[in-house]
Amino acid sequence: GYRDDYRFRAKHSGTLASFRPYIIYSFTKPGYHGGNGGTLKFELRTDDGTSNHAPSNTVLASVTHTDPLNKGSFPLLSFSPLPTIQAGQLYHITVTNIDPDPATNYVSMDHLFSYTPTNPMQPAYADLDWAEMITYTGSTWTLRRENTPILALTYSDGFTQGMGYIWKSG
Repeated sequence: GYRDDYRFRAKHSGTLASFRPYIIYSFTKPGYHGGNGGTLKFELRTDDGTSNHAPSNTVLASVTHTDPLNKGSFPLLSFSPLPTIQAGQLYHITVTNIDPDPATNYVSMDHLFSYTPTNPMQPAYADLDWAEMITYTGSTWTLRRENTPILALTYSDGFTQGMGYIWKSG
């Protein structure tokens, strides 16, 4: 029942060609993944317009990511259809594990973590414009002040946006 959400304010108008989330799993540290890793459904959604600024039920595009344990921690994904988004508008990329047995087959979405959340949460974006939210079993979407999304967005004209702190040792 756990779902993750990347909320972002588009800095550019155009076609969103691709995005890179950070998917974490470990074969030596327990808790980061289980079983076959599951199947992740990413959906681009509009903002609900409430003071909570949660994802709405309006899905603009989606992509299903299968076999995540064999496709790397930073997969390059593209929505279908390729969505056109408008600068200044809030959008959400929600992540749902649609595996028939998500308690057994799962991976984790990773973010930059701060033991002591700051205000603003990160220096490059206003809190409203770049954030992670979560929900459990259909409960209210909750802002995660201690996390900053690791997500890179690429538009079809080459414009990029995001917080792509992508580093992996070894």
